Amino acid sequence: EVAPGADGVEFIPSLNGTRTPVVDPTARGSLTGLSVAHGRGHVIRAMVEGVCMTFNESLQLMSNSASPIVDLVASGGGARAALWRQTLSDVSGLPVRATADDEHSALGAAVAAARGIGVDLEPLISRHLTSTCVPDPRRHALYVELAEARIQRIRQEN
Repeated sequence: EVAPGADGVEFIPSLNGTRTPVVDPTARGSLTGLSVAHGRGHVIRAMVEGVCMTFNESLQLMSNSASPIVDLVASGGGARAALWRQTLSDVSGLPVRATADDEHSALGAAVAAARGIGVDLEPLISRHLTSTCVPDPRRHALYVELAEARIQRIRQEN
């Protein structure tokens, strides 16, 4: 029920250091911007957004590779939550397809290996997908702004 941007509440999920996109075991997380006007929903939205924005930083690095990222496939616990899937889609600007499987990692590894040798297993993946979230252009633009402001704050702190 809380709008994107969590009314200024921000979560940096580096609770145990970072491994991606930068390795820094001393990095620590934070929850900032709280006031008495904020509630549980603000914290939840801020946490989801913080994780999605951190994930998107890694996606940005990977998007510079020879194969462009055109969509994401989510599986496991997070894939069951519409808020996670939609927020990830809005933050990344990419469609997010959910799988019915709880553990889709092995299939993903097989698909990556198959592509490496020129075999397309896309039909195998498509049978396991249950829904697709598409990015909302206005929310995506907001998240691009928020991510840039976040990066600037982190740079100033370091």
